Amino acid sequence: MSDKPGPAFHEKKDKNKKTFNLGGGEKIKMNRAKKHKKPLTRGPKRKK
Repeated sequence: MSDKPGPAFHEKKDKNKKTFNLGGGEKIKMNRAKKHKKPLTRGPKRKK
């Protein structure tokens, strides 16, 4: 067998490459925090 990849192999896109290793439950916490975070505020409302 050779070390060359086959014709169906392709590199992952940059956004899908994993450069870190999260511990157990940490990814779940991050996803939950992202989903349920506080909404962005647009600053105080101006009176007309």
